[in-house]
Parts: sequence; structure tokens; C-alpha cells
Amino acid sequence: MKPLRLSESEEAALNAVCPNLLNSKEARSNHPADRHRFRAKCLAESRRLLEASKGEGRAATRAELEAFDSITRLVDLVDLQNEADRHAQAEFNQEHGGDGRVFSNSAKVARTAPTGELAGLQVGDLMRAMVTGATSGEIRNVLAEGTDSAGGYTVPTVLVEQFIDRMRAASVCVTAGAKTVLLDTKQTSIARLETDPAPAWRAENAAVAESDPTFGTVPLTARSLAVLVKISRELLEDSINIGDILTGALANALALELDRVALLGSGTAPEPRGIFNTSGILSQSQGDNGAALTGFGPLVTAWGALAAENCAPNAMVMAPRTRTTLGGLLATDNQPLNPPPLIAGVPMLVTSQMPITQTQGTANNASSIIIGDFTRLLIGVRTGLRIELLKERYAENMQYAFVAHLRADIAVEQPKAFLKLIGVIP
Repeated sequence: MKPLRLSESEEAALNAVCPNLLNSKEARSNHPADRHRFRAKCLAESRRLLEASKGEGRAATRAELEAFDSITRLVDLVDLQNEADRHAQAEFNQEHGGDGRVFSNSAKVARTAPTGELAGLQVGDLMRAMVTGATSGEIRNVLAEGTDSAGGYTVPTVLVEQFIDRMRAASVCVTAGAKTVLLDTKQTSIARLETDPAPAWRAENAAVAESDPTFGTVPLTARSLAVLVKISRELLEDSINIGDILTGALANALALELDRVALLGSGTAPEPRGIFNTSGILSQSQGDNGAALTGFGPLVTAWGALAAENCAPNAMVMAPRTRTTLGGLLATDNQPLNPPPLIAGVPMLVTSQMPITQTQGTANNASSIIIGDFTRLLIGVRTGLRIELLKERYAENMQYAFVAHLRADIAVEQPKAFLKLIGVIP
């Protein structure tokens, strides 16, 4: 644990009685979660020292007392470091827009890079080592300590945080402004304001009119999301950048699925409910059987409907086909048609997760555009990533499969901050 320093005599006294404490994984890590666990270990060791002498009906030995003093010193150092971290976290949050659990799209979940035995490692590097063997004692320690009872591997938190940031960078919904909420438990609730209090003018000496705001909650449930990746043994052994490629493949695959459910999730368990199927969002149609976009008028109308709900839309998400159509619109002089100023500043983002096979009356090739304030979209993610290696399933092809398991959920903080424009056909 880098910031913690005992004197040589204090370390010697501690190692003489508690030889494993300073050599534990938590002691070698500078991650706040590991530091919390290390503090708990220190307190447990100090209690053990006290109970050992009492249980034997004797006075503590000099070595035990010196070790106890060293542990007390360690706990003090941990508390000082935690306090320093709290101040640093507050400054970081103020600068980057996170509050420790809720992160804006520009904030980073991983505040620091991996250090010590994890420096330079990615999730993909651990996956490779699961097949080819650890290339260093440090990776071997990480794998040994991360093995769970079912034979999988729990990725260290500091690597998961970096992985979450890479996943968020590949998400169009996060690019649009969606917030990331770190879930500490299976069920998490976010408070929201349903209705504002209404102020009223009053005469001198008259009573103040009562108007209570209405509050509600946005529930987030950690649901299971898994992905399977197959790869040949030769590629794992021979490719020098396979760790980065594996990390990117997993992050992109999970980001695409999170985008899909964030936009279109059915809400039928275990799938989260997305914006499109959320009760209370605004809706606008291109007609009973759909219609092509021949101008920007429908988008301006959608902007106005959201503005009437006191919402300032900050993004439009659509299929690539739809964006191509809008980009190919021509004015009467056959020059490219520019969006009107009212919507010119609203980014038009594309994702292949927006389908072009929706049914609208007689049309079965319709698509939709989701417009709104995407800062009102919440993506909940637990900071736990589990990886299982399937050795036998594809053994006849000399392939291995990795199953990555993450827990996440989607919630719409304010339904009337979004509008779906449906029935968009070629």
C-alpha cells in the first residue's frame, strides 16, 4: 500500500508476529476498496493479539505489544490516507461531474490507473493468462486471489473500473449524455422530483399558500448480462496485442447491448425497460403506415413538444439509414439542406441497435428516432466483473471460450424528457 509507511523497526515487529499482514494483496494495493479491507484486517489482527493473551490467562509479550502498536500505527495511516482521498475525490467530482456513485458522461469511473502488480494490465491480459499461464508472479497472484468457488475469476475492482470506462466510451447513449450509476447492492433507488412546488404571490400579513413538491424514486435492479467470446489457442499464444483486443471486444459487445436495452428494452424480465417502452414518454408518428422524412419539420415539431414539457433535448438517436436520409436532403436549388437553427445544435447520433424492421401499419421496414434530454437516462452498473473459461466446449477446434458476466440495469429518470418519432420509412 504505497502511501502507508512504517519505520523499519515497526515493520520488523509486525512481521515477527503477523507475517502475512503486510504481504497481503490489500496491503500491496492502493485502491480505496482494498484499503478498506486492509483496515478491517488490521483491526481483526489487533483483536486476535489481545484475545490470545487473555485466553491463555497471561500478560501480552513484548513482541505482541510491539506488533499491536505497529498495527495501531497502520490503522492511523489508513485513516489519514482515506481522509486525503475524500478531499481528492471531492475536488475530482467538482471538476469532472461525478459524486462518487453517479457519473456524468464526461466523468471517469476509474479515478486512478492500476498500480503495483496491476500496473499496465487489462481485463484481456487476465483472460489470456487463464489459458496460456501467467507470465509473471504478479499476474499469477491476481488469478489465484480472484478465483471463485465456481471456477471463474473475479476481476480486481480497479481493472473493472477501467473496463467500465472503456465500455461507456463505446456507448452511444453515454455519448448522448446518459449518467452512469454504480450499484452497490442488488436494489438501488434514485430520488426524483415528480412535481415542483408552486410559489404564489401574497398580500401583507396574509398566509403563505401551501404547495408541497411530489417526490418519487427511480428503481435500479442489478440484472445479469453475459457475453461469450471464442478465440483460437494460436491467437492467444502468438498475438502481442490480444489483451487489448479481448478487452475491446468485450467492452464493445456489452456497450452495444446496453445501448439496445437503454433505447428499446422490453422491460420483460430479465431484460430492462428502455426509453421506447417507458410509460409516459412523448410520442409522434409519421402516419398510420409511416412516411419518409422529406425535411426537418418532424424534428422541429418534436423539439417543440419536448420544450412544452420544459425539456431541452440534447441528442437524437437514430439508425444509420435514417441519418443517411437526413444527410441527403436537398433544397430546391439541389444544394444540401441544412437543419434549421432550432435543432442545428442537437447532435444526431447513430447506432445499429436502432432497428429498421419495425411495423407501422402496412409497413414492416419502419424505424424510429428517440429525441430527448439523455442526462435523464440512467445506466446502473455493478463494479463486479466475473469471467469463466470454457476449455472443453470447443476443444475439437482448438478454441477456448470466455464468458464475461456483468450486472446492470436501465432507468428513465423523467419520462417526459424523451420523445419517440415512430414510422420513419425509406
